[in-house]
Amino acid sequence: MSTTRKVLFHHKVLISSAFIWMGFIGGISFMESWLKFQAKGVSLEIGLSIGKLVFFALNKIEIILWVSVSYGCYGVKNSQNFKIWIGLSLVLWLQTLYLLPVLDERADRIISGEPLPPSFHHLMYIILEACKLVLLSFLAYKTFKAIESNLPFSTETSCFSSIQKTKLKQVYGNNFSDRKCHFRCR
Repeated sequence: MSTTRKVLFHHKVLISSAFIWMGFIGGISFMESWLKFQAKGVSLEIGLSIGKLVFFALNKIEIILWVSVSYGCYGVKNSQNFKIWIGLSLVLWLQTLYLLPVLDERADRIISGEPLPPSFHHLMYIILEACKLVLLSFLAYKTFKAIESNLPFSTETSCFSSIQKTKLKQVYGNNFSDRKCHFRCR
């Protein structure tokens, strides 16, 4: 596989993983997590039990998506993407190794009937989820901009034959540029 194709593949992996991850965060953290408590018949204990199960599964999926984003960032070798990846990694691993175990223990204690005072851990988790959304959005945006600017693509090759170029120039005149069309052909 040529270097250009490898870079494009890494861009695709990075962008698709970022958007899938954003979808999971938006759908679960910012919609499902609070909506389940609005349903009739869902007590605090049942809602917390469901939440523990859902966020355990979400965290495992996020780790898989983090590996995929890491692979994409490694192949792209862009310092801005690497800095965003560092921030994303710190947030994910802080949640995985510290916040989720603390919140799980708290949920278990509430489910068992123990009254607990309010805690900042839940708010911290929500803020970090918002940070992940911002970081993933910025990562996808930066990757789109890199593709749009044709930086990773060679301008020496053409996706049109000389006959096709002649016909396209007849139709579009001087506005036709083979370089602008290059991305669509790959």
